[in-house]
Amino acid sequence: MQHSAEEDNKLEENESEFTKPMMYLYDEEELKERYKERMYGNMFLITELYTAGQLHGGIIKTCLDDLQQEVNDQNVEIMCYMTDKLMYHLCKTTKKDLPSKGSKEKKGISIDYADNMCHSLFEHRKNENLEARIRFKIQDLIDMYNKEWRRDIADIKNRQSDTEGFKKIYVAKDQVKNAEEGGQKYKVKGY
Repeated sequence: MQHSAEEDNKLEENESEFTKPMMYLYDEEELKERYKERMYGNMFLITELYTAGQLHGGIIKTCLDDLQQEVNDQNVEIMCYMTDKLMYHLCKTTKKDLPSKGSKEKKGISIDYADNMCHSLFEHRKNENLEARIRFKIQDLIDMYNKEWRRDIADIKNRQSDTEGFKKIYVAKDQVKNAEEGGQKYKVKGY
């Protein structure tokens, strides 16, 4: 991401506003850490505002994409929190408010985007560079996904229709695998 000289100056001014009163209390490393904590606190707030319907989904996407750039304990922990809140919110609201045939879909976070974000976090479960506490947070997210969200996501994707009126069929892989192991051919309900 390229910054212009004006943006760099604004960034330095914002940082200097934050550091001026604290220059005498903390050294440079502690100031960087406090600035980072403030940024993460803002991401918690942004997530809560989005779930309350006060913010646009593009802001959340930008935050999540920025957090994915560097994999460290804090970034993964924030992504787990944000993804947990988003999946709960999306599964709850999307089940009720599926877009009708003629309506335009709202710009924001789709269930597909949140599902992909979950799967990208699941890849870090075995990452030994992360603290055990963070890996367990990822495992909790996996458990929630398997227990509640997977079924909701499959239901939502099954009910979505494309522009020609044909129904898109989404079947979770484990449903097909279980049917094949039982010696049965998987049959889609309602067809």
